[in-house]
Amino acid sequence: MIGAAIYELLNVTAITDLVNDISPMVASNGKTAPYIVFNERGKPEDFKGGYSVVNYDLSIDVYAKKGRDNSGGKAYLLQLYDLIEPIMNRYTGVVAGININSIYQVDQYYRYDEMSEAARLTIEYKVRVNK
Repeated sequence: MIGAAIYELLNVTAITDLVNDISPMVASNGKTAPYIVFNERGKPEDFKGGYSVVNYDLSIDVYAKKGRDNSGGKAYLLQLYDLIEPIMNRYTGVVAGININSIYQVDQYYRYDEMSEAARLTIEYKVRVNK
């Protein structure tokens, strides 16, 4: 599980000044957009006698506030992407006691979220962790 490390990487003033919440899986109860939600899925690399590396798929979803900038919030999401990408992409090191070998961005896409009536950004990463 890498949730604590991801939270610590995203929980910096430049980002927290622009969002109301950073949470794993779902936004915290009672929090309104803008917020960040992240999800992870890990699979160990099987080796003879066990494993020492776990590979994760990480998805970070950023939800804009409804009608934030006359484009449903896309300009706002671009601003947040410009803050998140240099922190996450190609990160390596130990954070929250987790030894991250590498984080690489594999995709990003913007879309209009009909339920929230605002723009939503999804950034997908591959994360390799040494056990």
